Amino acid sequence: MKLKTIVITVLFALCSLLSTGCQSSLISDSTSLYQSPNVEVTIVDNADQIKYTHYEWATFTEDMAYTKNTVIITGVATNVRQANVNCEYMDTDVSDSITIFDVDVSEVLACRSGSIQEGDVITIGVGYNMDKYGEGLPIITEGASYLMFCYVAEDQENDVLELAEYVDCWISAPKDLFLERVGDFYLSIDFFSGLSDAQNLADYLNLTEKQIASLSTIAVANTDAVDTYIDEEIMLDSDRIDMNQFADALYVLKTRTMDNSSELWNLVNRSYLISCDELEEYVRDTALAYGG
Repeated sequence: MKLKTIVITVLFALCSLLSTGCQSSLISDSTSLYQSPNVEVTIVDNADQIKYTHYEWATFTEDMAYTKNTVIITGVATNVRQANVNCEYMDTDVSDSITIFDVDVSEVLACRSGSIQEGDVITIGVGYNMDKYGEGLPIITEGASYLMFCYVAEDQENDVLELAEYVDCWISAPKDLFLERVGDFYLSIDFFSGLSDAQNLADYLNLTEKQIASLSTIAVANTDAVDTYIDEEIMLDSDRIDMNQFADALYVLKTRTMDNSSELWNLVNRSYLISCDELEEYVRDTALAYGG
């Protein structure tokens, strides 16, 4: 099985080997988003059925996060589309799964390329979808808010996937740098755990492995049963401030894992909630220090 990071790296590295002399065009067909002699992007209707796979994403350092990503924004997702990208190079056909979605930009925390402004609507892509989904990754939902580190597609050298033809920006590290907003907090897996304001989900809710094992056995499609278990078995005796938002974060993590998955316990121990205002200020200041 090709690892995600290897596939993307190889594709970009080999882009210069492709012949792109013919003119590309947008396609009016309802299932085709873009087509050129070397690349075809097709919209697929699989949002309601999650098929799990395993991804190995590159580990991003702070330096990589702020130097490789020229745009950092917050915004609301709309027009979410699951897609497949078929690409040919060196007489080899490569197929990849992506999600393309529009973002109504709420705040621009950093922008070292392009002219993205608050209120703009831009199109963003990321290298997974519900047909090839890795546990723990954000499930991109219409109307949900996110904090996103990305780069401008037009800036990508050797763009073998021809991203600039159908997205404005690309998220290259969704495991670490694509954060879903839950109430007044952002849900982060590991990357921002060192911030003083970061609250570990397992510690805050006093979760036990037994509780999470029981929660994992409940089918995620049975939303009432999931809600009831969280309310009665986890929040029953708690009167802590923001408890409901932390419980909501637990629910979000539940939706990101397979039923009966041991990964849920791993995720809750690695998950942190960070105040939106605090994290946005930190990211803005850090990006500025890196020249953003």
